[in-house]
Amino acid sequence: MKTLIKTILTFMLLTSFATSMNLLAHGSRLAIKNVRILHANLMTGGQPEKSDFEKLNRKGVKTVINLRPKGEFNDYDEAAEAKKKGLKYHLLEISGDKDITKENAIKLDKLLGKERTLVHCASGNRVGALLALREYYVKGKSAKASIAVGKSAGMADLSDKVEQLLKQASSDKAKDK
Repeated sequence: MKTLIKTILTFMLLTSFATSMNLLAHGSRLAIKNVRILHANLMTGGQPEKSDFEKLNRKGVKTVINLRPKGEFNDYDEAAEAKKKGLKYHLLEISGDKDITKENAIKLDKLLGKERTLVHCASGNRVGALLALREYYVKGKSAKASIAVGKSAGMADLSDKVEQLLKQASSDKAKDK
């Protein structure tokens, strides 16, 4: 039985790796800073270049979720560019650590579907922070596991903020018992 489980897990890992490599395949490299593939349907990173939207579409991405607030990026109309290339586009304005909240993690979860999606901010830091909170509040993962997901998604400077929030939430859970 253990061998079967190991075989299945190895297969899942290799499939996920192969999908990730396909998303970053030669000839169509993305210019997205800190691009990361969390799993087959979730890519995170920084601001895409205008040329990335066509590449994202060719790689099977269906939705773009932008966490940058209006006015933070004005080089081109991202919503129009994404839609022009056949991608769904959502804006969830996260301006900084004050917007790293349980409520916004739940909003992000509702925007994430089963389709291949890119979630981005300027660097991936806010994306990782919200995904960490999503893991904890929506998926019921431990604080440690949630922080690991956040870091793998690009969370950096917001790690302390997320750790504080999850420590407080864990403390509140313990009090309720």
